[in-house]
Formats: sequence, structure tokens, C-alpha cells
Amino acid sequence: MSRRNPWLGALWSIAAVLIVGALAAQFWVASFYYQESVTGPGTEVINVLQQLADTLVMPAFIVGFATVAGLLFLHARNHAKNHAKNLPRNHASKVSREGTQREGTHAPY
Repeated sequence: MSRRNPWLGALWSIAAVLIVGALAAQFWVASFYYQESVTGPGTEVINVLQQLADTLVMPAFIVGFATVAGLLFLHARNHAKNHAKNLPRNHASKVSREGTQREGTHAPY
């Protein structure tokens, strides 16, 4: 039984929050593009939040997807390392000896 790294779970959660949050922010910002301009008290705050969300959407997507790519790389590396541990020690030498014992035959390419 292998122990799981809790930081990897936290990184998966952060990546999901960044991607879903950026998508939600993009839909929220896009909802303002087709409305008439509203004036009145409190609209300055909405305008600032809209500009802030519009500015941060693309970096959040990039960081979220880069985190997913990095985590997939780590999982692949750990899987390969664990798979190499489970192979018998003489597996590589046995394969190379089998190839050199039959000198008259070649592997089809």
C-alpha cells in the first residue's frame, strides 16, 4: 500500500479551482458586454471588478492548465519509477542476452 502525497491532492484542487474560476469569470465578464451602460451608485465597483476579472482570466487559465500538465508529468514519472521497481533485477540483462545468443537471426523492423 502506497501513501499518497497530500500536496498533490492540494495542487489538483488548486488547478481545478483556477480553471473553473477563470471559466466562470469569463462568463460573468461576457454577460456585461451586451447590456446597456448602467449608471448610479455602486457601478464603479462593478466596473473595477469587471476589469480585474477580464485581466486575470487568461493568466488563471494558463496557470491552471500548466499545473495540470505538471501533475500529469509527475504521475507519469512516479508510475514509471514504481513500474521499474517491480521488474525483476535480471530482466534487462535477460533481454539483452537473448538478443545476442541468436547471432544468425535479426528482429524484424
